[in-house]
Amino acid sequence: MTLDQIIGIISILASANIILVSYLTHPLQRKPGIDISQIGFIPVHA
Repeated sequence: MTLDQIIGIISILASANIILVSYLTHPLQRKPGIDISQIGFIPVHA
């Protein structure tokens, strides 16, 4: 597998992630009591 193929796969996965997070958060924004600010947050531990 070449570097270009790896970058292409990562780009597709990142795009899919953005679409899925958007798809999930849109209906949740209208529900009271649900905090959607942490849905797209990825914790990084050092």
